[in-house]
Amino acid sequence: MLFKLNVDRNSGLREREVIMLRHFTIQRRLGVLLVLLLTAVSPGQTDILAPNNVIVPQCRSYGFSRSNNPAIRIVGVKAHIEISHDTTAETTLIVDLQNMSSTEQFAQLLVPAPDDITLRDIYVGQGAAPVAGLVLTRAEATTALGQIVVNVNDPALMEFIDTSLIVSDSFHIAAGAASTVSLTYKQVLHINGNRVDYLLPRTEWILYAVRWEITVRINAAQTLSAIYSPSHKLDIYRDGRDSATVTTMNESSTMAGPFRLYYLLEDAQGFTSSALTYPASNYDGGYFLFLAGLPTELVRDDNDIKRELTLVLDRSGSMKGIKIEQVKQAARQVIGGLADGEAFNLITYNANIDTFNNKPLIKNHSTAQAAFNYLDSIDATGLTNLHEALRTALLQEPTEGFLPVILFLTDGLPTTGERREIYIRDLVLSSNPHNRRVFTLGVGYDLNAPLLDGLAEYSLGRSIFVTPEDDVEVAITEVFSTISQPLFTDVGIRSVSAEGVPGTRRTYNVLPFSIADLFGADQLVLIGQYVGQEPFLFEISGNYRNQMQSFFCPIDQRQESLKQGFVPRLWSSRFVAQVINEIRQMGADPELTKYNERLWDLSVAMVERSITFGILTEYTAFLGDGSVELLDYGDVLYFGWTDLFNRAVRAREGISAVNQSLNLGILKSQSVLNRDSLYLDRNMDEVRTTTIQHINDAALYYHYGEGVWIDSQLLLPPDDPSAQFETVIVEFGTPEFTKLASRLAAQGRQGCLGIPQSLTLWESGNIVEVRMPLPVTIPEWAENPWPSQTMTPGRGR
Repeated sequence: MLFKLNVDRNSGLREREVIMLRHFTIQRRLGVLLVLLLTAVSPGQTDILAPNNVIVPQCRSYGFSRSNNPAIRIVGVKAHIEISHDTTAETTLIVDLQNMSSTEQFAQLLVPAPDDITLRDIYVGQGAAPVAGLVLTRAEATTALGQIVVNVNDPALMEFIDTSLIVSDSFHIAAGAASTVSLTYKQVLHINGNRVDYLLPRTEWILYAVRWEITVRINAAQTLSAIYSPSHKLDIYRDGRDSATVTTMNESSTMAGPFRLYYLLEDAQGFTSSALTYPASNYDGGYFLFLAGLPTELVRDDNDIKRELTLVLDRSGSMKGIKIEQVKQAARQVIGGLADGEAFNLITYNANIDTFNNKPLIKNHSTAQAAFNYLDSIDATGLTNLHEALRTALLQEPTEGFLPVILFLTDGLPTTGERREIYIRDLVLSSNPHNRRVFTLGVGYDLNAPLLDGLAEYSLGRSIFVTPEDDVEVAITEVFSTISQPLFTDVGIRSVSAEGVPGTRRTYNVLPFSIADLFGADQLVLIGQYVGQEPFLFEISGNYRNQMQSFFCPIDQRQESLKQGFVPRLWSSRFVAQVINEIRQMGADPELTKYNERLWDLSVAMVERSITFGILTEYTAFLGDGSVELLDYGDVLYFGWTDLFNRAVRAREGISAVNQSLNLGILKSQSVLNRDSLYLDRNMDEVRTTTIQHINDAALYYHYGEGVWIDSQLLLPPDDPSAQFETVIVEFGTPEFTKLASRLAAQGRQGCLGIPQSLTLWESGNIVEVRMPLPVTIPEWAENPWPSQTMTPGRGR
């Protein structure tokens, strides 16, 4: 409301009359705004009450123009969000504009916003001149946007028909001048148990190229636990138990899509969790994302889980020179970083295996100094016996009650002793009686990357690769810093009834399948599938701070949201990663052929899931580069199967194997959307693709030949090959177009209609051809309007 009425019993104004007056006033304001937005300007006429430019900073890099001659460039946006006591968020958008024309321009600002907001102020220009504005409800905004879309002959704004809308009065920008608009609104936040959710609407259009800098200041009412965004990579700076500053990383600055932020409020037990759910359309159940945080501030005490750390260092001839010196210096730092009372050992190897001690020693000043003296004595020479070095480390007598960890470093292939990959890899399964976690560090490219991945994967460790341009010493100390304070080990999961009673299994395919140990400052994101409609509890148990404990998180399908399509997409990314990982590990068998039945089944599963959710990898790059006919499912399967065999199975060493491991490591634990399908190719070059469009849970593919976007569901064979489907044609701007928009909005997919090219959708059991208007004029200074696949030279060059 833009006015306030104080009403008492004696005012003579009954409640019904107040409501009618408020309704009349809003309708009048809406009518005036629609005149401002929609009134056509006759040729040669200038009318400041009918601005030519409609600026929507969350939608395009240029202002929409009723004269089809865009003149205002959106240079960048800074968003500052202040969250207070978990109940309100004050959002300020600072929009930098540039008049690209030689004449004065009049403009109006439209800002899609969440529900439950109040507008505080709008200022324009260096003098911060105030500008009036108001907030339209969802229904009012839908009406206004629908008419604007037709008026400017551009469907882009259809994406925001199901949001509230802030509309400013007209303002001017001098010819060729820069200007800044600042807008602030306050919204009410809703707390879901111990989770606080924040949303900033932004376009999902893949070619949106405006740079955003987003900063969130959190002042919570109690201790903060996990802070997470599925939409953007974050830098998080905690400056107190209940406060933090969150900024989006540079690499996310031009990433499309709404900005989503979730944070948890720490409860008394320390391990804090919450779940987000999304219903499935093809089975009775859905997908869930389990988010958990560990205590952020812990004083070391008797509950600490102590580490037993064994450093296994390659000192073969290939390590000679600066590499061995960097490794020795890093080893000194690691040993020095262990707390007194923890345990360690050193094993160095070439063709022979040498040990500092026959079993791990308790660290103190004396044992640490002896280890430093041992490191001084080693040099690099000879061959590489990986198998025996690893076996020696695994079979050491354990330190009772400690978490056993191995840091295993190598820069080459096994050149003596047992050299068969499958026998070396399976040592962590067959010769690891004390369940030691193996963290592998591969230095350079002359190594077997799938072998190092397998050693880590099968032992609950992690594989790290140090490229020739990286510093080995820095890499080792960074790995050590990530395992500095074990808090939760030997983690297991299961589902139980809402009353805590084990029964029918409710969760499946929870990824990752094996949950690694959790260390200080870690956050846990598990993503899985559930079946059934009754609420249940997700139980996670293990050794928590030296005590076996169980924690329970309710999963309530009644809180499902159709706008959380990132949940099934992230799950699908991890699913694709698990399939690729199994195929790569199958390649350890030199007898494996391309026609292996299991390989074919896995290839089909990977391709189908990739198509459905738009998950592009180096093995399915053809889905985005136009080299394969997307509508020929047989060809698509063949190329996916062939690429997996030639790359994932056959490429075991060199740069073209390391790049696969780096891609796979990201994909296996992916918790942030990869909208531009970034991956490293076999030369370590960065490849980005804008021919695959993510809209909530849907995926659309750009068809180079037809110049249209196609729903992923139409690229897959129908469940019933004999079924006949009706093709419905919907023309832009017609009543049918509006009805389609409403149906898509109910599924969170109205963004499909914001695509400026024509598209073909699978909707309500029909094939729907949506015919958009001829492309609007895109100014030369705006973003590239055409989908493409681009490569940025990387470290491999």
